[in-house]
Amino acid sequence: MVGNAARFDSANEAASSRMSGYSLLNASLNYRFNSQLQIELAGNNLTDRRYELARGYNQLPRQWFINVRIAM
Repeated sequence: MVGNAARFDSANEAASSRMSGYSLLNASLNYRFNSQLQIELAGNNLTDRRYELARGYNQLPRQWFINVRIAM
């Protein structure tokens, strides 16, 4: 879980620059088959929350990942 409280987007803290807080749900599952092979399934922003880190800059929607690690 990742979160951020309500905040201002500028140094002057004008009322028009107040931004809402948000929380994100990220998760991952890992499985190690043996000492050489591992697979990971992961997701970010699983609730598909729309949010901005800075005014006017929307962040990524829900994402899914599959990672495979092979040690030689």
